[in-house]
Amino acid sequence: MNKFLLLLAGAWLAFASMTNCKKSDDAAPVTPPAVTHYLVTLGAGANWVTGKHINEQPIGDHFNYQIGLFGQGTLKAAGFLVEEDKGFYLQKVTTATEIDNISADDPGIQQGILKVVEKEPISIQLEQVLDSVEVGNRQYFVLNYEPGSKWKKGKRLWEQDLTDHLAYISQQFQGKTVLRGGPFLNVDRGLYIILATDKTAAQTFVNNDPGIKSGLFKATIRPWAVAVQQL
Repeated sequence: MNKFLLLLAGAWLAFASMTNCKKSDDAAPVTPPAVTHYLVTLGAGANWVTGKHINEQPIGDHFNYQIGLFGQGTLKAAGFLVEEDKGFYLQKVTTATEIDNISADDPGIQQGILKVVEKEPISIQLEQVLDSVEVGNRQYFVLNYEPGSKWKKGKRLWEQDLTDHLAYISQQFQGKTVLRGGPFLNVDRGLYIILATDKTAAQTFVNNDPGIKSGLFKATIRPWAVAVQQL
C-alpha cells in the first residue's frame, strides 16, 4: 500500500459520493473536477519517414527533450501506442499555455517529424506506479471511456450516475489493476490506464465494469508500451 496515493484515492471516493448525492437532485449543479494534467498524443508530421514506426523515426532530440521534462517532474508518463504510430504523454501542467509551450519547444515537432494530434486537460483522480515485480507479466493498456446508449444527454460526465462504476474502479485500483484514471474536462470522456495479461483480459476488465454493463459508457482499448513513468 505504500505506493498508493491514498489522498487521491480519497478524492476519487469523495467524487463518487458527490455524484451519488447529486443524482437525486437533477437541478443542483455539480462542480467540475479541477485540471491536474494534460494528455498529449503525438503523431506523424510532414517530415515523418514513411514506412517506419514511431520508434524508428529520427527523434532522438525529441526523446532527450522529454527525458529532461521527466527529470523536472513535468512528464509523468510516456510511451508508444502499440497499434498506432503515436506517442502518448501525460504532462503535469494545468493550463493551455503551459502545454502549448512544451509542444512548441519539442525538437520533434520543430523538425516536423511529429505533430500534436490531441491535447486535452484531464483530472487524474487515481494514481499509482508499480515496480517490475508487481507488474509481473502484465501489459499496459489505455482505456478511453465515451458516452454509451444510456448516457443522460445534456449532462457532463461528472453529472452522470457513476456510483457503481466508480466503486468498481476503486476496487480495481486497490487490487493494483487500475494505475491512473479520471475524467477529461473539455470532452465527455474518461481515461484509465490498466494492467492486464493481454488484450482479452483487458476486454474482460471492461466488460465487468457496471458502467459498461448499464450502457452508460462504451470503451476502446489501446495497448501501450510504457517508456517512462513516475508519480
